[in-house]
Amino acid sequence: MQATARYRGDGTYRVTGSVSGASIIVDTRTHGTDAPQSALGPRPMELVLFGAATCPAVDLVQILGKMRHPATDLIVEVDGERADTHPRRFTRISLRFRIFGQDIPKDVAERAVRLSVERYCSALASLNAEVSWSISLEPDQASGMIPEENGGRDGNLR
Repeated sequence: MQATARYRGDGTYRVTGSVSGASIIVDTRTHGTDAPQSALGPRPMELVLFGAATCPAVDLVQILGKMRHPATDLIVEVDGERADTHPRRFTRISLRFRIFGQDIPKDVAERAVRLSVERYCSALASLNAEVSWSISLEPDQASGMIPEENGGRDGNLR
């Protein structure tokens, strides 16, 4: 799975996914005093919360269906609290589930939510995981950026 973000020159980025081919505009212009009245798209950390809301919702609908208690509607509200200092990661995320359906017993709904959040939701599991990172920089000759031979002495970004 891959994604590509391309700067559009105005504080916005077009981000395209490799699996779906879908794209969105991510708008960072809401930072500072020159922010426009309305954003063209979500901010990067909002996208993290979008995943934290949608991933367990998808799992939950499937789980309830398999339990023969299908949801007719579902609302997942997510609140995220961020650290005051950089990198300003999420320090706390709260999820509220509102499940609608015909005669869904509370214990069935609670079990389905637990399974979704604790076992199946890859987005939430990724927020709790130690992720291995690999970073490379490919210089563009037209930009004037001159690559060091062999990627630098120690191969790290500079």
